[in-house]
Amino acid sequence: MYSVFDKRFIALILAVLMLLAALTGCTVGGGDSSEDNSDSDSSKPLESESDSEPTPEDDRIVLASNGKSKFTIWVANDIYASYPDVVTQVNNIAVFIRSKTDASISVMSDASYSVRASKNAGILIGNTRFAESQELGSEMKNKDYYVGALGNKILLYGGDIDGISKAIRYFYITVLNTQKVVDKTIVFDPEEHTFFQTAKYDINSISCDGTELGKFNIVLPSEPTVNESYFAYSLRYWLYQKYGYRMDIVDEKAPEGENEILIGSMCGETESAVRTNEYSISVSDGKLCLAAGGMLAYDQLYSYITNELWRAGGSADYTLSADYSHIGTVQTEISDGSALTSAKMGDVRAMFYNVFGGVENYEDGTTTGPIPLRQSLQFEMIRSYVPDIVGFQEYNVNYERFVYMMTDLGYEQVPSNSTARNQNPIFFNNDTLRLIDSGYLVYTGIDDQKAASWAVFNIRGTDKSFVAISTHFMWNSPNITETEADSARESNAEELLALISGLRNKGYGELPIIVGGDFNCKSDSTPIEKLTNSGFTCAQEVARIKNDTNGHHSYSRYDTKFETYSIVYEPTGDHSEAIDHIFVTSGISVDSFAAITDMYALLASDHCPTVTDITIN
Repeated sequence: MYSVFDKRFIALILAVLMLLAALTGCTVGGGDSSEDNSDSDSSKPLESESDSEPTPEDDRIVLASNGKSKFTIWVANDIYASYPDVVTQVNNIAVFIRSKTDASISVMSDASYSVRASKNAGILIGNTRFAESQELGSEMKNKDYYVGALGNKILLYGGDIDGISKAIRYFYITVLNTQKVVDKTIVFDPEEHTFFQTAKYDINSISCDGTELGKFNIVLPSEPTVNESYFAYSLRYWLYQKYGYRMDIVDEKAPEGENEILIGSMCGETESAVRTNEYSISVSDGKLCLAAGGMLAYDQLYSYITNELWRAGGSADYTLSADYSHIGTVQTEISDGSALTSAKMGDVRAMFYNVFGGVENYEDGTTTGPIPLRQSLQFEMIRSYVPDIVGFQEYNVNYERFVYMMTDLGYEQVPSNSTARNQNPIFFNNDTLRLIDSGYLVYTGIDDQKAASWAVFNIRGTDKSFVAISTHFMWNSPNITETEADSARESNAEELLALISGLRNKGYGELPIIVGGDFNCKSDSTPIEKLTNSGFTCAQEVARIKNDTNGHHSYSRYDTKFETYSIVYEPTGDHSEAIDHIFVTSGISVDSFAAITDMYALLASDHCPTVTDITIN
């Protein structure tokens, strides 16, 4: 006979369990679980209200008996389509039941859901289209899972795919594998087998105008800026990790909900932080508004929320009142280079940047993030630091879109005067500089498309001119020995000096030169010594204002499930460890130098851009 539990009774049980979880972080259930519940406080039998009668034995649910079963296993289609390992777990349930009872149970995607099917007995895996699944969804956090009965349905549910997998495993091991099968009959006993695990979280609750934040949607504009979009996805991921709820991100075209986190321009035209170098947090009419004015403002808004407003730890509880508001102002510093977002200090601001243009995925399954996203982050840095010239490295065919982005911002690409594909192009601001001459040199030797672009510029409105060079020396490729790589870089340095000699003979002998890029070697290496012995000075060493950090770091890791970065690596060591350099000749004073290590720089490439302000003497 099917369980006589109705929806109201189950809802009451869950409400009691959620209250217990909120107070104690407990795990409640029956039977012995093989799960590691180290992040939970305890485990005890499920209890109903004290005035409720014990579930009689004939209320056990017969899953299968003597070759027959009325059950179908329904798997949420997103799981069925995307998680084959979980589907294998589900199939193992069907195989086990058949081995003990001779009954065949079909495993179906809920894409085949029908009204008729909704009335029949079923085992529901995850957040299916069946109404019974919807009873649980909003109450589950990411580490929580539930195994129980609702009407003629058995529910195996979790806050995310890992929780669902644990629910399946619990059902297989504790409900199926440990029960004594009599007369080829397998049952589900609601009193004995119902199990609900809740775990402790760094943040237990966040109340916003009286409503738990986990019930909110995050709302973006239909065409969000990269700042708005990246902030929204990063915040969602952080809340998921620390608070346990995975919130939906929707755009403004979605039906308006009662509980929403509005991002950026969704907060309305009156939100001053959208237009200034500030960030703001406010609650109005039950909606939480988060807005900021630019790249650094969004970065600091995120930092304020995660480090101060909702500092994670100790299962904390937070409350935002109906009239809460906070405005913060962007603080910049030279240690991460953000101080250089202010006006340039000299005649010319130059940026050199290895954008890591060609790879998204690695053989080990990790990803550095979609190239269009990384391009947008890089473009936002250029927009924020406003260089007059940008010398790129590892800039390849994937960056055709980038040309249009730079053009919209007022930049032009220097012609290479070569049929070779230029991976080291120079872009310049035509409003501040006038292009006089340009060219491109592909280094000989090991064929890895290492090269140098050069350009001669005049500073508009002055009689000052200079030469700029963007270059990339050979790297320590796994296809060659370290000795071969060292030799190749020495050859690159010699060819670069020969190029410079040719420019001087061409009539630019008196012009000062700035050369920057990815040299793939440190300041004390032989290739760099060849440059410094030929009249070049390291810009970082002589800069009036500077930071002292290595700009090279490991690739940050992108989480495709949450569409944001889950692991962010920072540079280690000082500038003596750097492989990205800027050098200048006499005739140039260096006003500032910084390896930019703000968040976007750490995400978009394994190289941080270097920025310098120079004065032509």
